[in-house]
Amino acid sequence: MVFCQLKRQTQKIYYYRTKQGNVVDFIWFNDKGEKAIVQVCWDILENATRKRELRSLKQAMAETGLSHGTIVTNSSEEVIKEDNLTIHIVPAWKYFFQNE
Repeated sequence: MVFCQLKRQTQKIYYYRTKQGNVVDFIWFNDKGEKAIVQVCWDILENATRKRELRSLKQAMAETGLSHGTIVTNSSEEVIKEDNLTIHIVPAWKYFFQNE
């Protein structure tokens, strides 16, 4: 569903593999060439899952020079700010409405 939402906005959607081999689900570019990075996870409440998803996203953000990233979940919502990075954890329904 997240891919379909992004596909309505742009044709330039890719996955991203960090230098350490971690994967982020989507990096996409808008018509102005600006990029955004999105990780998708059904549930981020389990500690091991949370660490894995955040680690991958933070590495990708550092490598691509992005200071903002998003994790789309089923129902969790939170904003994490650390090391000059901002990560928005948003439920899918809210992400879809924000990106129309």
